[in-house]
Amino acid sequence: MVPGHRYFVFEDSGELRPVTHEIYQRLHDGEANLPEYAGKRIRIALVFLHTEDRSPVEIKAVEGSYLQLDSAGFIDKKWSLQWVADALEAVEGGPSSAEYLPDEADPNLVELARDLSRKRSQAAGKRLEAERWQPSQEDMAKISNAVLKRKRLFAGVRLKE
Repeated sequence: MVPGHRYFVFEDSGELRPVTHEIYQRLHDGEANLPEYAGKRIRIALVFLHTEDRSPVEIKAVEGSYLQLDSAGFIDKKWSLQWVADALEAVEGGPSSAEYLPDEADPNLVELARDLSRKRSQAAGKRLEAERWQPSQEDMAKISNAVLKRKRLFAGVRLKE
């Protein structure tokens, strides 16, 4: 089996709209837009799966996230830059002002700077978490139907009919 992935936009009505990898990538590169969603925050599902002969055979995981689109349907630049900054801050902890203090700095000041850096990192992590959503069992069934074209086992759990 070969790993693969699929992207879907969840419409306000709850229906799924498939998005090709090329369009998704071009959307992130600022080379494509979704004008029908202009000015909206949309739900995207990234589906990780296994394929055989380029056909999906098993869904391994689903990751739900939001995208904020501008008035023309492009990913909002301000939102995108904040997301990248938060991701760097959360993962790397961001630059600690303690790193820039002289070696002879007051130890209390150094600890205060480190504590501030930890708090910024935690706040960035919370903002990133707010940009994710957890697919419901109903969402998972829709994804399974769209990807596999029939009811299947989803990550070892039988979906309700």
